[in-house]
Amino acid sequence: MGLQSVYRNLADFTKVGITEEMFVERRKAAYALCKRVASHHHHVVCLRCGRSGEIEACELGDVVTRLERSIQNIKKETGFIVERHSLQLEGLCHGCQAKKA
Repeated sequence: MGLQSVYRNLADFTKVGITEEMFVERRKAAYALCKRVASHHHHVVCLRCGRSGEIEACELGDVVTRLERSIQNIKKETGFIVERHSLQLEGLCHGCQAKKA
């Protein structure tokens, strides 16, 4: 399979929610397989090994509420309609923390 076909498939998978584009190492694109295809969620990404994990939006509580309010304000002030957003939290996974110590 050609590289162009791989990227086209990744783009199609992202459109339907099977994968999500993430950015690691100086904003280099990577893709994560999403377990919760039907629900909105965010990701945590390890800066050392690149592992990622999903977190549900509801775990972020007030942050999500404030973000939704901000999106509505953006629409009122600029007329811009936000169709989707993503939040990526970056740090060190448990395995990389143990290696660091």
